[in-house]
Amino acid sequence: MRNAYFCILASSRVLSRLMLVSITLVSLSSVLYGCVTTRGRAMQSWQGEKMDRLLQAWGSPDSESLLSDGRKVLTWKEIWSSEGNVHTCRTSFTIAPDGTVESGSYDGCKPLVILY
Repeated sequence: MRNAYFCILASSRVLSRLMLVSITLVSLSSVLYGCVTTRGRAMQSWQGEKMDRLLQAWGSPDSESLLSDGRKVLTWKEIWSSEGNVHTCRTSFTIAPDGTVESGSYDGCKPLVILY
C-alpha cells in the first residue's frame, strides 16, 4: 500500500511539473510571437510615413521612377547568396504626390525575422 501511495504522489509531481513546463512554453511562445515581425509587417509599418524619414532610414535608393499619376517608386537592391546561388532582393516603396509612403513591396529577398 505504501508503494502505491508513493507512485501516486510521484506521478502527481511529474504531472504538475509537466503542466508547469507546458504553461511556460505556451506563455513564452505567445510573448515571442508578439515580438517577431516579418519583412511584410516591417514594410507595412512605413505606410503613412514621410518620404524624408524613409530616406533617412534607408539611404539613397538605387532607382527612382515617376509614375504618370505623380507618384514615385523608390527601389533599393541588395545582392545576396545562398548555397552558391546569387539572388537580387528588390525592395520598393510607392510614394504619394504629398510625399507620404503609400505601400511597400519586395521580391527575391532572403527570409527576414526581426526580434524586437
